[in-house]
Amino acid sequence: MRSFSIKNKTSDRLGLGTVQWGKVYGLTNSTGIAKAIDIKKILHDADGSGRIIDTAIAYEKAETILGRQKVCCMNFRLVTKTRPLESSLGSNNEIVKNFRNDFYKSLKKIGIKKVY
Repeated sequence: MRSFSIKNKTSDRLGLGTVQWGKVYGLTNSTGIAKAIDIKKILHDADGSGRIIDTAIAYEKAETILGRQKVCCMNFRLVTKTRPLESSLGSNNEIVKNFRNDFYKSLKKIGIKKVY
């Protein structure tokens, strides 16, 4: 993995996407899922600093990896997404129930109590 630093004023507005941390994704992705050591270095180099980390239940293992990396103890703002509401079948109550279940599963996997 190429070494880099993102500690400058402009980078304060950058967010980290995690899709390749949990699943093979991307047309030009020839290396597959990121290695844990690389993810650890990225998180360390990003240094928290209130930066956003974007994840989703659909990113398969990404939320679990964030939990293993103890991102809860870093100064990041976490954003996660649930499955699309229209993919839930049933009544409005069932859709809301599925949404809540997905959301709380995400919080548990990441090891946080709330998201940004």
